[in-house]
Order: sequence, then C-alpha cells, then structure tokens
Amino acid sequence: MPALTGAELGDWACREAGRAIRDVRHDNPEVMRPISEAAVRSGVPLLVERGKVLQRKIREAEANRNPDGTVWGVDISIATYDLTYNCEHAIVDRTGSAPEG
Repeated sequence: MPALTGAELGDWACREAGRAIRDVRHDNPEVMRPISEAAVRSGVPLLVERGKVLQRKIREAEANRNPDGTVWGVDISIATYDLTYNCEHAIVDRTGSAPEG
C-alpha cells in the first residue's frame, strides 16, 4: 500500500480494485486485502463502509478454506464490485461532478 492518505489513498484503492477486476484477481484475498485496508484507511465514508464489508468477506472466506487450501472467492468478488461501484459515488461526493468516461 502506498504512503498516501485521505482521498488520494481512496483513489488508489479504487484504481487497484478496478485493476484487480480487469486482471480477474478480484476473488483473491491476498490481492484484495491491501485494497480493502486502503479503502478503510482513506476515511472517505462510502469507501470505508465498502472496505469493511470486503475485509469481512475476506476473513470469512479464509476461515472456510477448502480442503485443498483454496478459498471460495465469490463473496470477495461481489464485495469488490460493490467497492468499485461506490468509488464512482465517492468521487462525485468529493468533487461535485461525476468523472467522465
């Protein structure tokens, strides 16, 4: 996780969550843990809430590992999509306008 704070850290978490989805790694606890931590540490209300949910889903998945050591990552994936959805709204809340794109 980079040495950023506040909205900049939230922006990093959002970019990394989007990258994890594009790279199809958004069900991987090791990938998503630092992203969820950054979302929570950012202090951006919408990101804090979704980051905590993602952290909970990671803990639950790891507590219920399959016999071969793998995790069932569907809930992590869904929580990641929720985080990225809220990233768009968090940006609107900070700037007063939606991002173009």
